Amino acid sequence: MVELSPRNGGLQTADQKKTAVSNRRSLGLLEPHGFGYHDARLLSAMPRLSVLDLSPIIEGGDAALAFRNSVDLAQHAERWGYHRFWLAEHHNIPGIASAATSVVIGHVAGRTESIRVGAGGIMLPNHAPLVIAEQFGTLESLYPGRIDLGLGRAPGSDQLTARALRRFLGSSGDTFPQDVLELQSYFAPARPGRAVQAPRIGKSPPQRL
Repeated sequence: MVELSPRNGGLQTADQKKTAVSNRRSLGLLEPHGFGYHDARLLSAMPRLSVLDLSPIIEGGDAALAFRNSVDLAQHAERWGYHRFWLAEHHNIPGIASAATSVVIGHVAGRTESIRVGAGGIMLPNHAPLVIAEQFGTLESLYPGRIDLGLGRAPGSDQLTARALRRFLGSSGDTFPQDVLELQSYFAPARPGRAVQAPRIGKSPPQRL
């Protein structure tokens, strides 16, 4: 098996390419003269693959470089046929740049063409459900059919940071089920007389727990 490395652009030396071709031919996956029936059958039978990225900040780098690397990784994943590219929410961790997850999702989606982009996931107790509905409704409107909303209940950081994020929200992992129901209600069709409603800026993106 030959493993491509997204971080170095997926480049292979001539020897590595020869080895990859030889390995695939020995397994009966490659026709003698290039891409053939066995390749097509193998690709059609493959499960959908996804990438989970944290926009890591490498030694000597900064957040700007981390975002460029994330875009580069997403573009390579798209060319390689990956189905999804998700970003994780973490806070107060010096080596991770994806804290403003919805912003980075928009950045990546704007520089790719077809791959689905989303959160894996948004730690809902850290946010007001209305704000998440507005953010992901906007993303779905900007990139229709390409946005995923994964939801989690963990703090995504230490307890001090969690308190700084939540402040007066009064939410926690224990309120997660109610937070999910509230979020879903904002994506539902508007009801006359409802005091608080999310702007109808786009249809609901798929939500996963």
